[in-house]
Amino acid sequence: MALLAGEVVNADQGGVCASMNSIIAKLPQTIHNSYVISSSGCTDTTDNLHFNAAGYRELGKRYATKMLSLLGIEPTDVQGMESFGIDGYELEQNYPNPFNPVTNIKFTLPQAEKVRLDVYNIIGEKVITLIDKDMEAGFHSIPFNAANLSTGTYIYRLQTRDFSQTKKMLLMK
Repeated sequence: MALLAGEVVNADQGGVCASMNSIIAKLPQTIHNSYVISSSGCTDTTDNLHFNAAGYRELGKRYATKMLSLLGIEPTDVQGMESFGIDGYELEQNYPNPFNPVTNIKFTLPQAEKVRLDVYNIIGEKVITLIDKDMEAGFHSIPFNAANLSTGTYIYRLQTRDFSQTKKMLLMK
């Protein structure tokens, strides 16, 4: 059995904890059946601490390639990721969740386009529109302050011309 360990956000991306990668690199000296997965070039979020969706996909591809080679399977290049449902859009679960009274809603856009982000109460009434504008491609994090709302479950919906997704969040005061 092998142990695969991934690096944290690399120095080439301005990683806040990139100095930890030198410690991770020593793992195979201690655990002989371990391998380090490089995070070099894996893109990250604006906090320089977490990978963005594309960065996680790249790191995951590196994990998979290494594991396949350890199993004696010839890795092949996967083309057309769209066939696996990865179309570049991603609406993440808000964090923190449950929250009081502020949370962040994060999403990724594959291209510049008009975006609408609405919050609804549990019976479907719109509470607020957080975004209704053209936005650039890439990762976005939108703060949501619910100080004027009561405890309960809320639904947020991200909508573009070609994409729509909803998720639940819980406000606990």
